[in-house]
Order: sequence, then structure tokens, then C-alpha cells
Amino acid sequence: MRRIMTFCVAASLAVFGASACNNFLSSDNVKADPNNPIAATADQLFVGVQAGQVAQQEGIIALIGCMWIQQCTGTSNFLSTLEKYNIASEDTPSAAFSAIYEGGGLVDIKKIEAIETAAGNQQFLAPYLLGARQVADAMGALKAETKGTATGPQLTGLADSIAAWQTWAEVQRAEIAAAGPKVDVVASAQGKVLFDEFRSKSAGIQSTSQKQVTAADARVRDQSIALVFTKNGLSSKPN
Repeated sequence: MRRIMTFCVAASLAVFGASACNNFLSSDNVKADPNNPIAATADQLFVGVQAGQVAQQEGIIALIGCMWIQQCTGTSNFLSTLEKYNIASEDTPSAAFSAIYEGGGLVDIKKIEAIETAAGNQQFLAPYLLGARQVADAMGALKAETKGTATGPQLTGLADSIAAWQTWAEVQRAEIAAAGPKVDVVASAQGKVLFDEFRSKSAGIQSTSQKQVTAADARVRDQSIALVFTKNGLSSKPN
């Protein structure tokens, strides 16, 4: 009996020893870092995009846009620096600009688009496609309305400047998606030039529109004065 027990114990130790030599840490589940996932579903990515867009629309990017179109002004600290287009300053919130393209931005949006397109699912693309169609319809109606006017060529130039900036942004998104975020002073300068061109053309259209409104107001005023004099003349008794 003692020999049988000794044999069983020895056999068990041999089995346990052999199993202990296996590389049990090689499992993919063990290697996965829950705090740094490398794969995500479209639904999971969409949550990140929602959070990222809230930060983009309500954060420093929106504030900079407000200053650069002269709707508000920066009077102190880093805001006064950014208001002067000093985008090379150490005060520039580069992380906020990078977030436009990386996680929660265009990179994830493009991933969602690819996943949903491959699956034949339009749940995320439908609102975008609807918005794109509405913008195209509005732009077409505006071009038809301004055809033959001074605003027509200006509107075409504005559309071209928007397309040029979008092309530049798509290049930046592709490079960041391939190699990760990086500091590219040349690309940033190109983006600034394109944005300034858009801003200049937008200001030109606003100026033209304001002149047209002023001229229309003047015509209405002159017509009103003429109508008053005509009415008074018709209603007055002859001497």
C-alpha cells in the first residue's frame, strides 16, 4: 500500500511539474491590455467619437475659431498669443489640434466608416449622408441664386478654398493614422495658409453681402420717401 501511495504521489508530481513548464502566459487573452485595446467595434469607437466631438465643439478649438473669425477676443495669457496666429508658440494647445485627427476624431470616424461599410450597415453613415446631401442641395441652390451676380464668383472661390483645406486635412489624417501623431511645422504652416485663404474669401462674401444689404436699404428708403411725397401730393388740395 505504501508503495502504491508513493508511486501515485511521484506520478502526480511529475504531471504537475510537466504542466508547470508550459508557457501559460502566451495566451492572447493574457497578453491583451484592457487599458490599451488594439481592436474595437464600431459601437465602441462611436462612443469615443461622441466624447471627442463634445470636446472639439465646446473646447479650446471652438474658442480659437471664435477669435480667428473676430467674433471674440483673447486678452490675457495664452489666448492673446493664439489670437495673433502664433501657432508655433509653446502655449499652443497642440494636443487639442491633434485630437481632430486621432482617437475620437477623424481616424476613428474613418474606422467606423470602414467597419460599417464592410458590414453593409448604414446606421452611423445615414445621418452623415443626409447632412452631406443637404449641404450639397443648399450649395446648389445658393449658386443658382447668385449666378450672374458679384457673389457668384466669390462663392465658387470659397467652395474651392474649402475643398483645398479638406484635401489637406485628409492627408494629415492618413499620415497620423499610418504613423501616429507628430509635429509637422511645414504641414501646420500649409494648413494656416489654406485657412487664411478661406477666411479671406469668407470675409469678401460677407462684405459684398453687406454692401448689397446697404444698397437695398437705401433703395427702400428712397422709394419710401418718394411714396410719401407722392401720397402727400395727391392728397393735398390745389390752391
